[in-house]
Amino acid sequence: MKRERSVTRQLDEDGVFFRNGDFSFFRILEKDTTFAVSLENLNNKRYSVSWSKAGQNAFSVNFPIEYDLLAGTEMIENERRILQDIPKQSMNTRGYQLVDSVLLKMKPWQKKYYELTGDYYYVKQLNSNRYFEKKGKDGYELFYDANFVQESLTNLMTTGAIENDYDLQIRLVKYGFVQDTIVVKLNQWLNYCEKQGCHGYFGVIAVDKGIADCELIMKNPDMGYIHLMRMSVEVSTLEDKKGLIKARLSSYITTTRVKYLFDELKI
Repeated sequence: MKRERSVTRQLDEDGVFFRNGDFSFFRILEKDTTFAVSLENLNNKRYSVSWSKAGQNAFSVNFPIEYDLLAGTEMIENERRILQDIPKQSMNTRGYQLVDSVLLKMKPWQKKYYELTGDYYYVKQLNSNRYFEKKGKDGYELFYDANFVQESLTNLMTTGAIENDYDLQIRLVKYGFVQDTIVVKLNQWLNYCEKQGCHGYFGVIAVDKGIADCELIMKNPDMGYIHLMRMSVEVSTLEDKKGLIKARLSSYITTTRVKYLFDELKI
């Protein structure tokens, strides 16, 4: 195929920079395998890969942490693949490794559950906290109680370890403002994200007229993207863990280029 852009121009547009050489260095590697190689993450924005010998840098390549560049794909292909891949995932509930009890922090206003405080994304209300209840003398299990909407939904939507029969209606907002809708099991979506290496951040925006308006971010820091999902859950379905969850998904948002993720957060 005829190249639409020169190599130099494409490297510049993709933000790829060489130090101490060019592509010809890789021909040297075919004959000399004694170079030490190292990978450095630069503030979760760029990767730097370096080859050295005897402590001296011989060649480096520096490039942004962006999914399209790392995967060699474009947005249209990414969106097509995600709709095809989610329904192929297992519906099974995953196991969840319990943390050491010393890491759990008791909520001061009640005795029902323990909180494992995680980190947060943009605002503290959108976080990776997990909740546990004590079982037996030294055992802990993931907490789930329909009377505790925030805590139960958080564990349900981020761990994939709570058995449920929820259907998830995903409306994918695609490139060019085109939309497609699929219906899968909630666990299929969670298992897909886990398989891709994503880490979940969740928050309940509001509960009004029996509907919980929620935000879920699945973040893949190694590949430089997030999946942003706005969800509506009927609170009355929490008891049986069964029903229809409606969701709007924006996929493969590049984290290094995002300024505002959603209208309600202006940071």
